[in-house]
Amino acid sequence: KDPKCTLCQKGKSWKGGTCEDCDAGHFQDEAGQFDCKPCAAGTYEVNLRSCKPCDKGTFSGAGSATCLTCIPGKTSNPGAPNCFDCEAGRSRNADQAECEPCVAGKQSKGGEPSCTECLKGRYQPDSDKGFCRLADPGYFVKEKGQTKQEPCAQGEFSSGSSNTRCTKCERGKYDNRFESNDYTTIAQCDENDRSAKKDKCGLNTCKSANAGHYVPNPGASEQLECEAGTYAPNRGSSECLEAAAGYYVENTGATEQKSCPKGRYSNTPGA
Repeated sequence: KDPKCTLCQKGKSWKGGTCEDCDAGHFQDEAGQFDCKPCAAGTYEVNLRSCKPCDKGTFSGAGSATCLTCIPGKTSNPGAPNCFDCEAGRSRNADQAECEPCVAGKQSKGGEPSCTECLKGRYQPDSDKGFCRLADPGYFVKEKGQTKQEPCAQGEFSSGSSNTRCTKCERGKYDNRFESNDYTTIAQCDENDRSAKKDKCGLNTCKSANAGHYVPNPGASEQLECEAGTYAPNRGSSECLEAAAGYYVENTGATEQKSCPKGRYSNTPGA
């Protein structure tokens, strides 16, 4: 062995008659080598003698000296050669190492730098969700970023879904939610719904007044019986008809007028 010959040390290779440091992104973990080896994808070079896996949320190609941070909306596993989208219901911004779950009232379809608030007419009661729920018929969501839908107020309804407000029942129709007497207020019904995790307090259509009844004003929560001397032959009446001359209506809630018997008469409407 020539005493003048010296092996290149680890982290170096033989170039142009001398030992030189490995290029950035390359390493050599053995002495006396002609060439340095590139770091594998998903790793980065450390002190020219070894490579280390990239941290979570970073990546690298082959022969890299450093790892790059995944762009917002994406992340990676440790030692990854590339990034992937955050899954639905999660997001990641530039300051986060991992994809974080969306809080209630927000959503993310996946691959997004931030979660977005639920739009008006939509809501989301749970975290880590990729979509917002549509407000059900009979309910509404007035503002963005809501975690629950609200049942229409007494005397109001909403048809279809994604409603941002409710509409008053028109004349001749009314809110019949409390005819069963199970509840006396919307709040009481809604509280029971939430504890049972179901939504049944909304009103998606107003009920037409029965024959013999009427609803004179919009936004009503009950129907009224026609008074004696008046009647309503059809459903959905906003007023009762007066008995015509020669006819009478004896009882309340009548659906028709009756002719005066023979030998009697009535010349006063509404008798």
